[in-house]
Amino acid sequence: MTKTQTFEKLDELTNNLKGLGTLSNEEFKKTPQYRKWEQAFNKLPEEERKEYEEHSEKNREKNREQQSQYLKELCEHKKLHPYTEEWLQKKLEEDGEATEEAPSLSSFRDHYPEFDTQDLSNKRTVFFTFVEAVKKKQLDVSFNFANQQVKLEKEKNNGKSSFANLYIPETVSIDYSEYSNIPMFKNNIYAKPYRDGIMLITDIEKKNRLCVPLTVGTVKENEEAPQVDGKIIAGIYESAFRNFGQIDWTDKNFDEQVVFYVVVPKIVKNKAARIVFRDNIHLTKVIKLFRSESQRKLPSGEFKHFYDSTTAAHVVLAGLHVCREQTDPIKASNLKKSYDYSNRELLNAGYQGALIELANNGVLDGGDNILLTEKDFWSGIEKYKNKSLKEIKQEYMKDIFPFEKDLDLASLQSIDHKDKKASLFFNKNVLKMVTFYYHTNKGTTLCDGTKINIDIKTKSDCFLFWKKIDLFELLFNVLNDKNFPLCLRDSQIINDADIFDSVLEPHISLSPISDVMSGVAEYSKMGRRPQPGASPALPRFKNIPEFEFKNKHILKEAIDNQTGHQLVPWDGVFELLHDPFFKGIRFREYEDVVTAVILDKNERYFIEVFSKKEVDFKYMLWNQMKLNKHYSEECMQEIYTKIATVIRDSYVLIERDRTMGYGGKRRPYGMNTDSEYNIYYFPRKRYRYKNNGKAKKAFFRETRKFSGTRRAHIRELPENYKPSDKQLLLAKSLDIYVPPGCTFVEEAKWGISMTKKEIKYRHTCLNDLFYYDNREVSKAHEINQLSPAGFEEHCEARVKESGYSVKSCQNHDGGIDIRATKVLDNGEVEYLQVQCKHWKKHISLGAMKEFKASCDEEQSEYRKIKIFMTSSKYSSGAKTYAENYNIELIDGDDLLK
Repeated sequence: MTKTQTFEKLDELTNNLKGLGTLSNEEFKKTPQYRKWEQAFNKLPEEERKEYEEHSEKNREKNREQQSQYLKELCEHKKLHPYTEEWLQKKLEEDGEATEEAPSLSSFRDHYPEFDTQDLSNKRTVFFTFVEAVKKKQLDVSFNFANQQVKLEKEKNNGKSSFANLYIPETVSIDYSEYSNIPMFKNNIYAKPYRDGIMLITDIEKKNRLCVPLTVGTVKENEEAPQVDGKIIAGIYESAFRNFGQIDWTDKNFDEQVVFYVVVPKIVKNKAARIVFRDNIHLTKVIKLFRSESQRKLPSGEFKHFYDSTTAAHVVLAGLHVCREQTDPIKASNLKKSYDYSNRELLNAGYQGALIELANNGVLDGGDNILLTEKDFWSGIEKYKNKSLKEIKQEYMKDIFPFEKDLDLASLQSIDHKDKKASLFFNKNVLKMVTFYYHTNKGTTLCDGTKINIDIKTKSDCFLFWKKIDLFELLFNVLNDKNFPLCLRDSQIINDADIFDSVLEPHISLSPISDVMSGVAEYSKMGRRPQPGASPALPRFKNIPEFEFKNKHILKEAIDNQTGHQLVPWDGVFELLHDPFFKGIRFREYEDVVTAVILDKNERYFIEVFSKKEVDFKYMLWNQMKLNKHYSEECMQEIYTKIATVIRDSYVLIERDRTMGYGGKRRPYGMNTDSEYNIYYFPRKRYRYKNNGKAKKAFFRETRKFSGTRRAHIRELPENYKPSDKQLLLAKSLDIYVPPGCTFVEEAKWGISMTKKEIKYRHTCLNDLFYYDNREVSKAHEINQLSPAGFEEHCEARVKESGYSVKSCQNHDGGIDIRATKVLDNGEVEYLQVQCKHWKKHISLGAMKEFKASCDEEQSEYRKIKIFMTSSKYSSGAKTYAENYNIELIDGDDLLK
């Protein structure tokens, strides 16, 4: 090895000694780095040692000159790079001790005191990094990026900026044990009281460690009271520190300032950036708000990190909210691509949101506004950890089920918080919480282990699933993998709304009251909408309808004549043939309850439950419908009459196989999914067409057996059932022999006390329209009363709403009633041709062919668009023909929308 190579190797070992200057002389000599250097140095001959010492002195002189020049350049560019004490200290430690030629740190600070502190009183976001985060050469890149953000924000706000660049702020040493046992969760900043402020622990992706933006929360002012956007106190990228009770905001440490000790373990484990917000206008308002409210308490025990673990709900809600707030179409489109959450992410966020809502119902203290009892919610939840689903179900049936009708938030707001129902509502929340938390595999399955099928569902379906599902259907396992709760408001299926549509916002908010209030007119008059995650005071509801089923005698008939123990067909589906929303009802009978799952075309559902003990419904469907703006009492009475009739007729049929038709296992008529069910109907011949006279006569002829009197008869009992003593005594008194395993069913007369309307429902209970509201009825009546010319004017108005310019009317329409044009953004012109038929009968194939022929005969240089409008319906042949020739069809149902 040459002398030059030997000196280079020693130089390399000397460089390894840098950074050990904080050790004592004794500790320094014990380090492996020093021992390697000493061993190599001692191997040199004495003459070469002297040469090396001269060589080292020249290197030190060179370094001092470079350092002096570097610090001089820093001073000259102080406005661009006002480096702080920490960075300078590190630089001096690396390059050697300061000399007269190289300005000392203290003298540098004396000349440039502004390097140490910045005024953050009006700042919302500060940029910074750690020395350990990046290589020295990358620091300028980091600082320049932050400076650019500050500059752009100033230009955007006319010279005022709420951004600041702290470069490398003051850092303090911390003990790793302060947070080493704390679990980290995605998008969450863990917070705890520390020294004179708050310690924030967060993970940051490697690509983002070059420059860290810390943003503080703010308060939004409105007419009634300030709200905190998601209760965020501080955020770094997608992660946030939210107020869940971690901090006592009444502490005097927060009177004039907030000190954040920011720890990023993946950068450096034993240091924290100390950032001081003194008299900050944003944090001052936030703390003032928190001090005006009751102090929240963190959960205990197993749930200590509950809120930290449910941040996905907050992040998704915030992302969707940002997209809705963006008014620029191009920016909105780009944002939607950034927040294009998958169905799985939305299902998980909805699950976490449901848990947060249940917790809010259980732990928030809002005085007269929150109707809950003073119980320890979290310790109560933990008691159920080892309880089986069967035990939870038994408790539910005993304590909650009898009061289901009155345990919704809309009804509870009008009662005193000491009322028993408020306590029952609390208990139901506890049972619902433990069922969700312990028995659904973190929201991925139903209680029986059935995996929730999200593949064919909309994004809104997935987000709404856990928000809308109720306790009963979970505990009784009445759902399949494709059944998703249906959210229907004012004749609009919210599940079909785009995930970014504002109509969805109140239904996915973490505030339970916003969901309840969606669609209630009185709420919109208040001029406020709860922010995501906020807990607003509950407004007082007005004009909430009361409901009492008028035809309960139908249910009584079913119970009084159930001596044969005949049941509603298990999982039997009865089709709804003429309703635009609902396509079938699936029944299940379990001990003392009968469940009716009312399905739409995508197998989304409403549920209703009949209690045999109470001989009444639980009115779960009514609780879903009652807050609709155009609620129809008549419709609800008809729906419950139809369901009651199916239950009764299932119980009382004598010749069951002959009179109750079984249509086999197949997909219900009108459903979009591929699920197959056991299809039943009353009577055996289905009656689909209202105007088919022969079918109608056959229908009534086949139902005659069970629409009049019922003769006395013997009915076989299911296995392990015994006849009642009363029925056996009655049979004996009439000299009727009852074989073993059978029971006696007495004679009954059905038609004597029934009205004509009831008899009609008895025969055609599930035909005709199933659901409608008052707005639809009013609009249908309005359209029905129009003259042919008036109907044409109505259709013309619809055309204009679509952006078309209608051409002047002509005396001879040539089979075309409306002609209109529209100029598209690309310069293309559409020529619209419309036929209007205000008929009561269905539009035939012939009428459709005539319309197409008229359109083809008419010459136009523009692209033709053909629409057929009618107040009635289309025949199947007309529909097929229209589909083949691209004719858009609008029927009476479409005109009601």
